[in-house]
Amino acid sequence: MPKASANQVSYTNATSAVQTLAEERQKPQFSDVTVFVGGKDFKCHKPELAATSGFFRSLFRSGLKEALEGRVVLHDFTGHDFSSDVFNDFMKWLYDGIIIFSLENVFEILELSHQLDLQVLFTECQEFLAQNLSVTHCVRVYNTSVKYNCGKLCKMSWDFLFKNF
Repeated sequence: MPKASANQVSYTNATSAVQTLAEERQKPQFSDVTVFVGGKDFKCHKPELAATSGFFRSLFRSGLKEALEGRVVLHDFTGHDFSSDVFNDFMKWLYDGIIIFSLENVFEILELSHQLDLQVLFTECQEFLAQNLSVTHCVRVYNTSVKYNCGKLCKMSWDFLFKNF
């Protein structure tokens, strides 16, 4: 009897699936949840949100009204709205794997990634801030790193402050 063998699968199918997901994000037909952020509705897919976000994974498993009705209103922990631009940046990262950080958006993306329990994005934000540490925003980086318990970034920004001021 011939021995069964397993073939290694190429990444072509995975790449194709990611491209299809990115395209489907623009079409509402298959979306199963709406996230309202910064005055704007975002049509999303629960599996994609739950796969990357501990917050959404817990929410969708909870049986809460938002999970059952398919509409989530997202605010930060203080009750203020995140900007729709920042959530759109997150959506591009989620579906396309691309995000463009700037000193104008990275602090809010860090806050969003912390609240939504997006560990990979949270780490990417910290790395960007560490690589772009300067005298113009080192105090803000330090305060933010303390607020969100970013140990390595906190030490780095503290050392930078001590050395430069």
